[in-house]
Amino acid sequence: MISSRRLWAAAGALVRGRLSDRERRALEESRRFERGFEEATIAMAIAGPDLRWIRVNAALGALLGRAPSDLVGRCALDLTHPDDRAISVNLHDGVIAGSQPAPLEKRLMHLDGTAIPVLLTTALIDGPDGVHFFTQLQDLRERRRADRLSHAVAELSRVALEVPDVPALMRRVVQIVQEAARVDSCAVMLRHESDGMLRVVARDCGVTGDEPVVPAGTASQVGYTLAVGEVVLTNDLERERRFTTLPEVLEAGMRRGLSAPVRSTRGDGGAAVLIVHRTALRSEFGPADVRFVEAVANVLASALERAHAEAEVRSRALHDPLTGLANRAFLDAHIPQALAAAEREGEEVALLLMDLDRFKVVNDTLGHGAGDELLRVVAQRLRENVRGGDVVARFGGDEFVVACDRASSVLTVAALAERLIRELERPILVGGRELFVSASVGIVVADAHHANADSLLRDADVAMYRAKESGGGRYEIFDADLRARVLRRLTVEHELRGAIADGQLELHLQPLVALAGGELRGFEALVRWRHPERGLVPPGEFIPVAEETDLIVPVGRWVLREACHRLATLQALTPARIGMSVNLSPRELTPELPSHVQLTLHAAGVSAEDLTLEITETLLVKDGGAVRVLEQLRALGVRIALDDFGTGWSSLASLRRYPVDVLKLDRSLIASIDCDEQAAAVTRAVVAMAHALGHVVVAEGIERPAQAAALRALGCELGQGYLFSRPVPATEAAELLRARPRAVAGVLND
Repeated sequence: MISSRRLWAAAGALVRGRLSDRERRALEESRRFERGFEEATIAMAIAGPDLRWIRVNAALGALLGRAPSDLVGRCALDLTHPDDRAISVNLHDGVIAGSQPAPLEKRLMHLDGTAIPVLLTTALIDGPDGVHFFTQLQDLRERRRADRLSHAVAELSRVALEVPDVPALMRRVVQIVQEAARVDSCAVMLRHESDGMLRVVARDCGVTGDEPVVPAGTASQVGYTLAVGEVVLTNDLERERRFTTLPEVLEAGMRRGLSAPVRSTRGDGGAAVLIVHRTALRSEFGPADVRFVEAVANVLASALERAHAEAEVRSRALHDPLTGLANRAFLDAHIPQALAAAEREGEEVALLLMDLDRFKVVNDTLGHGAGDELLRVVAQRLRENVRGGDVVARFGGDEFVVACDRASSVLTVAALAERLIRELERPILVGGRELFVSASVGIVVADAHHANADSLLRDADVAMYRAKESGGGRYEIFDADLRARVLRRLTVEHELRGAIADGQLELHLQPLVALAGGELRGFEALVRWRHPERGLVPPGEFIPVAEETDLIVPVGRWVLREACHRLATLQALTPARIGMSVNLSPRELTPELPSHVQLTLHAAGVSAEDLTLEITETLLVKDGGAVRVLEQLRALGVRIALDDFGTGWSSLASLRRYPVDVLKLDRSLIASIDCDEQAAAVTRAVVAMAHALGHVVVAEGIERPAQAAALRALGCELGQGYLFSRPVPATEAAELLRARPRAVAGVLND
C-alpha cells in the first residue's frame, strides 16, 4: 500500500496537470508512482469531488470484470451495491465537511452481477476544482473465505465432540464442508475392515446414482488418495491420468476434484477419505482449499479415533473378556428394549439360563486354565447353535444366558434348549483330554409379570435349579406353579426377616431318653415360628427358605443362644446331668463358629461337654472344610452328632475319618426294625460299628414300644420320638423333668 506523503503530492500533481518547483522536484517520484499505480496488483482509483473516477488501474478493472477505460468517468456509487450506497455517501459528505476518512467496507458490483466485498482506504488530494479522492480497494473475498473456512473447522471440532454417532457426524461434516468451501459435491467414504472396500457413509446431492462401492486400490481418486496417503488435487478430471474418475462424477458436470485421507493413528493406514468436487463454472481449487480439506480430514480422524476408543470401552463394559460374549450389563440394557419391541410387534421374549453341571470338577482337577478353555469352547458352541438374532451372554462363572427376542412359541424355545444341551454333551478337547459336561437349563417366556431383566433372570434361575435338582442335563420351563412357589418363598423370606427381629421365634424341646432305664438324658432344641396371623408355622415351610437365603445363620445363632440359656435353667432344677442338642446348618460352619459357640456357652454358664451340635452326613461328604471347623469345636469339649445316618451318603468304614461322637440313626431305619429282620440286621451292624468307634447311638422317630424294645436289645443307648414325647415349648420342659421318667419307665416295661 502506498502511504508516503510525497506520493500523495505526486498524485495531486497528476490531477492538476501542472507542476510547481516543489512538485517538479517530485516529478521523478511521481512517474514512479504512475508506473506503480498502473502495475499494482491491488485495485486503485482516483475520483473527483463528485466521486467519478478520473483514473483506475488494471487491477480494479479485473476486480470488476471490466476494462479500465470503461470505468473512467463512471461514478463509484453506480458500481456500489445498492444496500451500501448510503454509507459511501455518508463518507463522502463527512470528508467534504472536513472529517478524516476512515477505512470502509462495502460491496462493489461485478459485471456478472455478483457482489464483491472490498475494503476502501482513502486519501485526500488537492485538485484545481477541489478535493479529490485517492482510493485503494482490497478484495476481501479471500480473507472472508479464509475466515469462513476457519470458522467451519472450529464448528466441525465442536460438532465432533457433541455428536457421538459416527454416521450422523459424517452427514454434518458434509453439510458444513459444502457450505463453507462452496463445493458442488462432498462425500466421506469409509473403508470397511471386513473386505477393504470403500463405501459412502455420507454425501450431498451433487452426484446422483447408487452409492458407490470401490476397492481401496488406485483405480479411483479415493483409492489413489489412500494409496499415496496425502491430499490429491486435480482441476481437470477429464484429463487426469493418475486415476480413473467415476462416470457418474463426470456426468454430473464435476471437473475439479480435491481429496484428503482421514489418517488412522492405530497403525492401519487411512480409515476414510474426504472428497469434494466443483464444476467448471466454479473457481479452481487452490492452497486455501487444500489447507481446509486437510484440516477437516484431521478433525474427522480425531473423531473416528475417539469413536473407536469409546466403542472399545463400551465393548469391554458390555462383553465378557474371557469368551467375548455379552455380559450382565449388556443383558440389563438389551432385555427392556426387547420387551418393548415384542409388545409393539405382538411377539414374545424368552430367556434360557444355562448352568454347567460338572464344571467345578474340571477346575478342581485340571486347574483354572483348563476351566477357562472349556468355557471358551462352550461359548463358541452356543454361538454356533442359536438362532439368528438371539443374544448369547455369559452371566458369570459357568452360567450362560440365551435371550430370544422373537420366540414364536415355548415349543420353539424348548427345542432350542434341547439342541444346546445335546451340543454341549459332545466331548470337548482341552489340553489333549476329552472332557464331558452337561447343562441344566431354565426357560422362562416373558409375560405381564416380567418388566425387566431381573424378573426374567429370577424366574429362569428357579426353573434352572429345578432342572438341576432333577438330575441335570435337562431343561425345565417356568410356569404358574413355579411362580406361585416362588411368591410363597419370597413371602416367607420377607416375613421371616421380621419374625427374627420381632421375637416371633420359639424354642421347642424334645427329650432324649435312655432306652435301658428310661431316664431323661437331655433335649433336642427345635425352632418354631409363631406367626401373628397364621399361628405356628411348620418348620418345613420356613427352614428351607432360611437355608437358601442365609437367614439360617441368624436363626441358628438365636436357637443356640436360647438353647444354652434354657439348658442352664433346666440344669438348676435337677441333680441329674442333662445335655442339649442343637442342629447346625452347613452355612453356619464358618471359621468364626468355634469362637461364637465358646462365647455363647460362657454367657449362659453352661459346660461345653453338655452341648451337642448335630450335622448331616451329607455335609461331611460334600465339604471337606467343615471337618476342620468340627475339630476345633471338639477341642472346646463340644460333642458332635452325625444326624440322619443311613440315608446312603457315607459308609460305615468312612465314619472313622470324621470327628463324630454321636451317631443318630435315621427314622427310615427305625420304622420297621421290630418287624423286618433285614432292617434289624442293618441296624445291628451300624450299632456295632459305632460302638467299635466309641460313638454313642441315638435312634430317632420311635413311635411304638416294640421299636424301643428292639433298639434296646441291639444296644442302642438313647432314643427320641412320639412314644416318649412330642416337642414341647421350652417353658414346659421343666414339667418333663418331673413327670416323664415315671411315664417312660412304664412305657418301656410294657
